[in-house]
Amino acid sequence: MHRSEFISVGVLLAIILAVFIIESCLLFIFLEARLHKAKCPAIFFSKPALLIHTLAVIGLLCLAYGFFIEPYRVELKKIEIRTGKLKSATLRLVQFSDIHCNRKPLNEQKLVEITNSLKPDVIVFTGDCLNSAAGL
Repeated sequence: MHRSEFISVGVLLAIILAVFIIESCLLFIFLEARLHKAKCPAIFFSKPALLIHTLAVIGLLCLAYGFFIEPYRVELKKIEIRTGKLKSATLRLVQFSDIHCNRKPLNEQKLVEITNSLKPDVIVFTGDCLNSAAGL
């Protein structure tokens, strides 16, 4: 990772951390007021607080998507390429990548079934096979 990428990732993580720290503080203020049966402080519904609430909810939704949907998703795209040089020849190629295997299998069997159903002449794997050595 280049230095500029490292800095960019660090800034993004700092912003995400700040959003969740501020959201935690706002929720603490809200819950403390509710616990003491006091009126909810106006700061909880201010425009900046509503922005923080929205960012926190979006962050949680992204996290949920990353854990519960994306790992089980298989995307299949069929692309036909024609060339004048190979008018009479056909070649069926299956390319796959980003399977990110873990100890617990997710899409591996599904990938095998889909690949076999396409009856490829050539199978090309282009990377991102493992998340950890346990996935081997």
